[in-house]
Amino acid sequence: MIQRNEKGQFIKGNKLSPVHIRKLRESRVGKKHTEETKKKISEANKGKRTGEGNPSKRMDVRKKLSNAAKKRTGKTHSCWKGGCTAYYHKKARDLLQVTDPNLNVHHIDGDPRNNDITNLRIMTHLEHSKLHIYEKLEKMIAARKKVGNK
Repeated sequence: MIQRNEKGQFIKGNKLSPVHIRKLRESRVGKKHTEETKKKISEANKGKRTGEGNPSKRMDVRKKLSNAAKKRTGKTHSCWKGGCTAYYHKKARDLLQVTDPNLNVHHIDGDPRNNDITNLRIMTHLEHSKLHIYEKLEKMIAARKKVGNK
């Protein structure tokens, strides 16, 4: 349930005690932001409300995103009838009869839908994580080399 204070403002997190609220108010009484601080706050907030510099706030962009999300429901959703990789991973575990939760099945070619026995490899979770980390690092290095050669 959304909680509001006596002024109708939203309360986030734990509710503060009245004593704590009073102390917070008293700590700020008579203190004003300097002009420099006001400029910094203004710069930080530029475009946040209008969409200027932040396309996700513009109404036309929000409508496009909303329409795209509506198209990804039911049969068109990626998880519909085994579209999720979890389905294929479970299928591979069943195929190799892997019951130990500490073991993972790795798809050598990276395609989780390819459950050919020659494409599967049983690994510990740690080995599997390391393998994918190294693959990502290799891709990053290759991408940097391409940028460096241009």
